[in-house]
Amino acid sequence: MRDKNRSDSIRANRANGNRQEAHGSAPAQQNTGDVKDYQGEAEMRSTSEIINIIMQSESVDILNSDVVQGISFADYIDALIKKHGMSKVQLLDGICVERSYGYQIMNGRRMPTRIILLRIAILLHLDLKETQRLLSVGRKEALYPKNRFDAILIFAIGHDYDLHQTEELLVSMGEKPLFGD
Repeated sequence: MRDKNRSDSIRANRANGNRQEAHGSAPAQQNTGDVKDYQGEAEMRSTSEIINIIMQSESVDILNSDVVQGISFADYIDALIKKHGMSKVQLLDGICVERSYGYQIMNGRRMPTRIILLRIAILLHLDLKETQRLLSVGRKEALYPKNRFDAILIFAIGHDYDLHQTEELLVSMGEKPLFGD
């Protein structure tokens, strides 16, 4: 019933042409529909609100904006490093990545592998939600509990294992390690 009410509210908002939140908060400032009205706000928006913006947009330019694309990986990883009080050098040393390759990742010139992202998540002691977000921003598959390797990582993350403990757990369970073969 709650989902139906939310869906009805979203449809009503779309029909009314406003950007009011589906849960009944006050309407947001009216925008002109230009991409510039929405730039830089993607992190604060719900999925349903982004859908409404796309549906109301008169230009396909919205599809290339921050509203749809979200935060860049370079900006996201920079924010994570700062949030956890770590330097780029400490992060790269902690995940055992060559600095030149690591700085290319940090600057957004190269995208990291899924394994590198998982090393980062565990090094920074991210929770499962934050780990899934990191994987999403890095354009990699989310952890999937029906995959044994992923299930082990979900367990390690949920129990706040560090990299060494996680590596030992993976090896003891007969799975490929995060470092090397």
